[in-house]
Amino acid sequence: MVLSCDPFPTTHARRAFPCFDEPALKATFEVHLARETWMTSLSKHASPRRDLCECQEGQEGWVWDRFERSVPMSTYLVAFVVSDFSYPLHQWQRHSLSNTIRITRAHALSNPFLSTVWAQPSAIRHAEYVSEVGSKILAFYESYFNVSYPLPKMDMVAVPDIAVRGMENWETGQFLYDPDVDSANHKDTLLEVVAHELAHQWFGNLVTPAGGRPVAQRGIRDFRGLHREAHMQSHLEENGKIHHRETPQSLRDRQPRDLPSDQRRGWRSHPAEISEIFDRIEYNKGASIVRMMTYFLGESTFRRGLNSYLNTFAYTNAEQDDLWEHLTAAAHRDRKLPRA
Repeated sequence: MVLSCDPFPTTHARRAFPCFDEPALKATFEVHLARETWMTSLSKHASPRRDLCECQEGQEGWVWDRFERSVPMSTYLVAFVVSDFSYPLHQWQRHSLSNTIRITRAHALSNPFLSTVWAQPSAIRHAEYVSEVGSKILAFYESYFNVSYPLPKMDMVAVPDIAVRGMENWETGQFLYDPDVDSANHKDTLLEVVAHELAHQWFGNLVTPAGGRPVAQRGIRDFRGLHREAHMQSHLEENGKIHHRETPQSLRDRQPRDLPSDQRRGWRSHPAEISEIFDRIEYNKGASIVRMMTYFLGESTFRRGLNSYLNTFAYTNAEQDDLWEHLTAAAHRDRKLPRA
């Protein structure tokens, strides 16, 4: 096995290239990767331009892959992978949307959406499973948010050794695969990770939190990850999972250790401390808050507010108050809240 990939979240892009490594700052990127001809490189476009390096002495058998300029994105979303992995080719068909403000590039809408899951030969069976469920999850999100996935392809890479369970890089996502585990629980974990990372493509990638602790914005990603199975299988069964698994943790804040980490020790200023901000408190609480909002707003109103929010702030940043504003506007339009 040969594999090289980038662990950029949360502050590691600066180790690969000079940049202002802040989520609130966005830029476009052109990625050029050199590799041996028997390997494969992945980054921002499905078909990079390839230039042979044989004109230079000592570079025989090497090639440059030059990827197209990306859409505006935060530095931590840049991704590249060089490996000898293989794949079961699976063409995800774009979900049919109607009466939608399309916020994607024209070439992405005019062609079938291509998604490929890359893995070691020993993990191909799991790659086929991820490809199958991933296509259903992505179609569900496109329908639920009424916003098309805004890019022409999605590569997902089964990484055997990664610090987190998954990373949501645009067009080149990564998820942890343990070759020593093969069980129904492992499949459930893969399903949850893929659902979570695909939800990031809208909440986090398309619209990025500008700063602070966006509990609700993160909660939407986790809520959708927990809720997606309800729409594929049993609504009541999945809601029960949410209630029993998340509610006891999300309602508990009586002890100092239950508080968000930045409230315990103050706001982080050093890169080594930033990862401590991301704890389960905000994900669990956020998911429960969002689930509650779908009940008192109604799902159609909730979805209308999300659609307005995503279209307004596409390829930019938003504060948590911006989300409240769009949900409130949808609620007033549907007469779900009193005007005060």
